[in-house]
Amino acid sequence: ADTTAQVGRTIPLAGRVEDRHANVRSDAVTYEAGTGLTVTGGQVSASAPARAAVIGRFGNLAPDTTWVSVVPVATIAARRGYKLVTAALDGTSLVEIPHTLEAQENWPQWHPSGQSLLAVLGEFTGPKVLYRVEPSGAMQRVIDPTAPSTGFIYSATYSPDAQWVYLSGGNCNYNAILYRVPVATPTTVERLSPTGVDECFELVNHWPSLSPD
Repeated sequence: ADTTAQVGRTIPLAGRVEDRHANVRSDAVTYEAGTGLTVTGGQVSASAPARAAVIGRFGNLAPDTTWVSVVPVATIAARRGYKLVTAALDGTSLVEIPHTLEAQENWPQWHPSGQSLLAVLGEFTGPKVLYRVEPSGAMQRVIDPTAPSTGFIYSATYSPDAQWVYLSGGNCNYNAILYRVPVATPTTVERLSPTGVDECFELVNHWPSLSPD
């Protein structure tokens, strides 16, 4: 089996010896850790990201092995049901953000500052709108209601300087058109995809991602 830990945290090792009838014995299990891991007093830890095996031994019996992945200290965001959540990269410290609208299928994206999320929220029978969502649950529309429509929003992301929001939207079958919206003037929507002959079926530009330059 595998397990995950965050850099700087410890995981207790719970190896035990059982006889052939599944009775637990009092014999001690010894442990060996692979490169990057440290085992002390029945606890495994690491000071940097790593992935290695921890081997449990007892006498002449065949050893047992588990793999431990040590991940950086970081926070991830995800959709859980109709709510946005954040958690540590190792899966601990799960927090549900108390926004009032339902999170849609689109996955949330971090603002470059790491202090808020970009997400599509709405109700089942109502409009689905792109919002900036704070950890407190506060919501702010990213595109002004008076701006030209981008149709259903499939995906969206910030530019590295947080001055633009790039998104993919469409309103005909499976078409997806790339747009960008300046954060400072959210009434302006600029189309980036070229105009196609049959946009309803042939123009599919999903998942905008800026090149380094």
